[in-house]
Amino acid sequence: QHVEAKAATVTQEGNIEYYYCSLCLKYFADSNASKQIDKDSVVTSKLAPEIIAGDKCIIDKNSDKAITFKSNAAFSDFVKVELDGRELVKDKDYTVKAGSIIVTLNPDLIKKLSTGEHVIGIASSSGTASAHFTVKEPETESIKETEAETESIKGTEPETESIKESETETISQIESETTSQYTFVENETNAS
Repeated sequence: QHVEAKAATVTQEGNIEYYYCSLCLKYFADSNASKQIDKDSVVTSKLAPEIIAGDKCIIDKNSDKAITFKSNAAFSDFVKVELDGRELVKDKDYTVKAGSIIVTLNPDLIKKLSTGEHVIGIASSSGTASAHFTVKEPETESIKETEAETESIKGTEPETESIKESETETISQIESETTSQYTFVENETNAS
C-alpha cells in the first residue's frame, strides 16, 4: 500500500512517502519492497509552536489588568507555562483555555513582577512558544497632576492673549491722554 507524504503542522505530525505491506506488516521506502524502514522513521515531528498574540505588549504594573498570550500549538499538547525560566502555577498565576493555547497571566502575578522586560514560555509537547512583554511603573499622581495643570494652562493661553491686548490698549490710551495733557499745558505756557 502506497502512502503519500504529508507535511507536518503545528498541531499534527506528518509523514514521508512510504509503502506498507499488510501481509508482513513492514514499512518500505520503495515500491519494490527492497528497502525496509522503521515505522518511527516515516513520521515527521510537529512544527515548533509560535506566539500568535500578545508578543511585545506593555502593561502598567498596578493596572489590575491581565495579559493574554496565544500559542498556535494544539491545546491537547499543552504542558506548562514558564516566566523568566521559572514554572508558574496553573489557576494561581495564570489560566489556560482552548483556542489553540490561550494563557492569561493574572493581575496579582503582574503586580509582583519587577519593571522591565520579561519572557513567557508556553510549553507544549512540540516545543515552547516564547513571547516578550514589558511591565512599566504606574503613573504617579504628581505626574497626572502636572499633566492636568499643563492642560489647564494650555486652556488659558487665549485668555492670556486677550489680557495682553487689553493691557496694551489701556497703556496706549494712557500715553495718548498724557501726551494730550502735555501738549495742552505747553500751549498755555507759550500763549502767556
